[in-house]
Amino acid sequence: MIIFAHILNNMSSFRKRIIWSALLLAFFVLFALGFRQAGQWLVRHDALHAADALLILTGSTGDRAQYAADLYHSGHAPLVFVIHDHEPGKEYFAARGIYLPNAAEITRDLLVQLKVPDSVIILLPAQARSTKDEAQAMMAYLAQHPEIRTLLLVSSASHTRRSMIIFNNSFNRQEIQTELISAPSPYTGFNAKRWWSSRESAKDVFNEYTKLFWFLLFERWS
Repeated sequence: MIIFAHILNNMSSFRKRIIWSALLLAFFVLFALGFRQAGQWLVRHDALHAADALLILTGSTGDRAQYAADLYHSGHAPLVFVIHDHEPGKEYFAARGIYLPNAAEITRDLLVQLKVPDSVIILLPAQARSTKDEAQAMMAYLAQHPEIRTLLLVSSASHTRRSMIIFNNSFNRQEIQTELISAPSPYTGFNAKRWWSSRESAKDVFNEYTKLFWFLLFERWS
């Protein structure tokens, strides 16, 4: 940067304008290309093959449960994991004799209605508040079950890149050898190619990048 500034100081005003114009043009071209590709980058597609189990990540319940049921029925995985998430207000309702199911329990009920046997659905105990919490809960189980060598991660399309980054980071730090395979749900309404044309897709892009930056800057080190 110092050398570049020195070169500019020794140039004529006209040449400086030409260089700054070229730099600005290059910046806007790169920005435009990145802007258009931002949605597609969030979606990670891995080659699917038979795995030892699949994990449905907490979030958009319907599309993830639907695709997990498809994968089970097509023989991609014989076991289905769901992790208990933190449900705000559960204690309030419990104190009044009202049962408030969390997303994991709702997901299990949906899977059963989609003809997935209850006997192959495993709910892992946790109070997960984030994807990193889910990775920690899954690692605790895998530490006791090394026979699970491959794991499909089922999630909404826009969540797959971030979830794989988080899970791979967590697994690598703990030297968990289980292979992770990203399985984005095709039932997601996310418009990856023209994400800016949809309010919901634009929100997904903003939220995913915000959460990814937060993880890379802070969460990954804790």
